[in-house]
Amino acid sequence: MDMTEREIGEQRLYNQFITNRRDQSRVVQSLCGLQAQYEKEALSSLSLRTTETSIQCAPLVKCWTLRGTIHMIHETDLPVFLHTGSLSRYAEEQWRECSSIPMDRKIFFADLILEALREGNCTRDALKNRCSEKGMSEGESRAYFFNPWGGIIRYLVETGRICYLVGNRSPTYALAPPFVPLGHDAAWEIIVDRYFSTFGPATMRDASYFLGKSQRFIQKHMAVDGLKSAQCDKKTYFYKGDAAGKGAPSCILLPAFDPLLMAFFKEDSPFFERENIRNIYSLTGIVYPTVMVRGKIVARWKRRGSKIHIAPFRSLQAKEKTLIEKSIGDRGAGDVVWEE
Repeated sequence: MDMTEREIGEQRLYNQFITNRRDQSRVVQSLCGLQAQYEKEALSSLSLRTTETSIQCAPLVKCWTLRGTIHMIHETDLPVFLHTGSLSRYAEEQWRECSSIPMDRKIFFADLILEALREGNCTRDALKNRCSEKGMSEGESRAYFFNPWGGIIRYLVETGRICYLVGNRSPTYALAPPFVPLGHDAAWEIIVDRYFSTFGPATMRDASYFLGKSQRFIQKHMAVDGLKSAQCDKKTYFYKGDAAGKGAPSCILLPAFDPLLMAFFKEDSPFFERENIRNIYSLTGIVYPTVMVRGKIVARWKRRGSKIHIAPFRSLQAKEKTLIEKSIGDRGAGDVVWEE
């Protein structure tokens, strides 16, 4: 079967719930979670895809999953993403190989954190204060236990002891609900199946890019039942389900780090021109919030106070500007300021 680039784009918009909204739980699970180092952006991406009028944060947690980055997932997916053998090299090295902190001291403060969380949910600052009261130095806290890469907190999250809650003003933690981790292969069969079901049509290179695994690894864990393929520009795309699409929305504002821009090898994306890659993806790993018009990304956007600033990648036609302004106005998002 042959598909055009436009058909691939429209099917991805449909499968990723942009033109096919579904309930919150299904969206979060099908997307394999949402990258969430900026929680507000992850929640905005979720809102763009759900049928609910507001996001329910209670069943959502954050943990380090795909590519070693923090993701917002449904708590019932903890057995999938914290499966047997999922502990990252970083977390393992911090716990076992960091020689500057004696093991008995690591165990003491880990137990202290767990004890505090048995009494109730705690903010990061509250846990730091509790550890400080028991003798943790500022240097130890900053360099190891509560460092920017996760420290001891990350180790406790990745081992399924605690979880990072969603929807709080300050970083807040709780004891993780009891669960039994899935086996390594069983978990990855689920993850790979979700990828091609929700992000397809996608190439093996796309899957490798998003999941952070080799193409050989992905092929090993691909379920052939229901898997279909299509050809476009001498590339093979895989997907599941019917090749359904509802066209592209007239205009949408994609949040930063939106799954539509995270899930594919960027040089092959049907959603923007190649010369605009650095307008969307920075060299430091930032994925900017963007404006999509009829299936093509044509600008970046940023909120400043009550105004939405739009920076086009090219000279937009008057009707395109009108469409963007109307879309933003209909959402009550604020007045538009053009940066040209």
